[in-house]
Amino acid sequence: MLRSVLYITCAVAMTAWFLYKLRYLRTRWESPRLWALCAAILSTAMTLWLAAPSNVLWVDETTGIPNLATLLVAASQTVSGGVYLTLALLWRHSFWEAWPLVRWIMLACPLCVLALTALFVASSTPVERTEDFNTYYADQPTVAVFSLLWLSWVLAGHAVLAYWCFRWTKEPDYAAFPWLRRGLWVYGAYGVDVAMFPLIGIIAILTRRTGVADLDGVYRATAPVVALGGVLLLTAALTLPTFGPKLEPAAAWAARWRLYRRLRTLHRELTHVAPELVYVAPGRRHDPYHRTRRMVLELSDWRWSLAPLFDPEVARLAEQQGRGAGHAGERLAVVVEAAQLRHALERWSRGERGGAGERAGEVRDGALGTELAWWVQVADAFVRCPVVAAVVVTARA
Repeated sequence: MLRSVLYITCAVAMTAWFLYKLRYLRTRWESPRLWALCAAILSTAMTLWLAAPSNVLWVDETTGIPNLATLLVAASQTVSGGVYLTLALLWRHSFWEAWPLVRWIMLACPLCVLALTALFVASSTPVERTEDFNTYYADQPTVAVFSLLWLSWVLAGHAVLAYWCFRWTKEPDYAAFPWLRRGLWVYGAYGVDVAMFPLIGIIAILTRRTGVADLDGVYRATAPVVALGGVLLLTAALTLPTFGPKLEPAAAWAARWRLYRRLRTLHRELTHVAPELVYVAPGRRHDPYHRTRRMVLELSDWRWSLAPLFDPEVARLAEQQGRGAGHAGERLAVVVEAAQLRHALERWSRGERGGAGERAGEVRDGALGTELAWWVQVADAFVRCPVVAAVVVTARA
């Protein structure tokens, strides 16, 4: 029952995808790529519908032919493998460039289906097997050839598909299309996922022919796992090139919120210097770009107020201990800055004040990224760096 639910759920998802893509045929009727895409999704959906054990029983009971659904699944997978190869070729090449190979694929698919049908008719399969037809009847020569032909076609088709996709992702002409490159990579992963099912099936059949049935259970368990993984990977492969670029603003928005959270502790600590400087524009409380820009401006102003309290001895200790901890270059400067801020903030909280400090430059749009990156590093060191904490304790003592 669980196996049927899994297959039917995946079939419903692929059918929904097919109906969604089908509506574009009205305006792009002449597009071979769209036709191939729709045919690929439909063939996958048909395979999943037919492979559900409950549907296998229904087909066989309705027609009165035991295991007929297995032949239909084999034919559907054969067509599916050919269509996916065609789709990959059309993604990479124009129709006329891809046509010589597409023509051979279109010729080989029906020939393979005819051969499978002839072998099935010549076989005797009276016992209904919804999950292990290939291994159960592996001792029968015609069924063994039927199964090996079907699974070898699916394995070869999807292995070639995976090889092409992984190779194309390294081509320089995809450098300007990162989301298309990611889609091709996932499409190749889909080919690897589907190829695992026939590969394990072929090995199980060959071992069964030698009298060893140890892999029968592995083969039965592989099918639903491959089906679920294939639907997820195929969905990702089909959506990434189209919807991936639309996710970039959302990803940038989320990344800016992460920077905001990293700055928040330092910002809250330094707020005590001049809390009146904190400002959030009306209606922009949930805008991470505005909040981080304001944080950078406010942190710069508070640093200017604390600068007269910076102690050269603290800077010397921070540099000495920072070098001892393996810090150098900008990272060492960050450690020194964080130590100075923590020590100066302690002096400020005790009521000490100094003269006018060295004013940091005003943050402009072009420099905001650099200033923000600097303050994020300082904030991390201010909170987490053990060198900073040790220097402040030493200076306090």
